Amino acid sequence: MCSTAEQQARQCNIEIANLPDGRGESLICILDCLGNEIKCLIRAADLVSVHRVPHADQKTPKPKNLMVKFTSIVPRNNIISAYRAGKGFDSNKLLYVQLVPRTEYLLMNT
Repeated sequence: MCSTAEQQARQCNIEIANLPDGRGESLICILDCLGNEIKCLIRAADLVSVHRVPHADQKTPKPKNLMVKFTSIVPRNNIISAYRAGKGFDSNKLLYVQLVPRTEYLLMNT
């Protein structure tokens, strides 16, 4: 059972699953693109930390989940509301955020 203090510490967090990961990725850039896709501004000033967390089963082929901690519960709730309002979000669009045009072309045409 979690204590009240532990629950309050996590109330500003979001865990995002199934976002493609890559070497040298910029998690802030990925969050910015995610905000654009769901039509909700995610400002760097609203973020305390962003990092990937491993799965309990280390052999799972899925990408590590993204853990985002916000400065307050307000931006967290705004993002959750925007995500729910915008049905049909495709996380694969975020895969191409950091690719240079040539690499993106090769990836799309293989």
